[in-house]
Amino acid sequence: MPETIQAHCACGRVVFEAKGGPLEAIACYCDDCQAVGKQIDALPDGHSGLGADGGTVSMLFRKDLVRCVRGAELLKDHKLRSASPATRQLASCCNSNMTTRFENWLPITALRTHSVNVQSFKPAVCIHTRFAPDATKLVHAAPRHPSLPPRLKLKVAGAAVALALPWLQGDGRLTLL
Repeated sequence: MPETIQAHCACGRVVFEAKGGPLEAIACYCDDCQAVGKQIDALPDGHSGLGADGGTVSMLFRKDLVRCVRGAELLKDHKLRSASPATRQLASCCNSNMTTRFENWLPITALRTHSVNVQSFKPAVCIHTRFAPDATKLVHAAPRHPSLPPRLKLKVAGAAVALALPWLQGDGRLTLL
């Protein structure tokens, strides 16, 4: 039975579930995440997940393994720009940033939690640190990369292959017929 991770909005009315282990836990410092974070935090009781150091902590999952299990009717989409491939899903009950989905080839969903127990959301890697407001003041002890590290690119490519090939089942492991 695969591991299941639940992520909650700040008030607990919206719950997402992800099956299997994450591809990676990240802290993203890209300029888009920072700009969207500021927009969300400016909403009434906004909870973007944007840290004081400019990073947003997320767990990356293959997109078919993430679903809303409670409060789907409370979700609303938020885009930084209309042409952006990234769409954030906010829990409208408390303006919590829950996911980032991509309408391009990227096979991943970035999942955030605003629950009290966020220990499992510690990043293993900091990405796009070249956009950090002050790269000398990042709060995470994880390895830092100015863009995407090759290892993460390979994991994302592996997720794309797992979605495209029928003999890769469930958690993305090769299944021999």
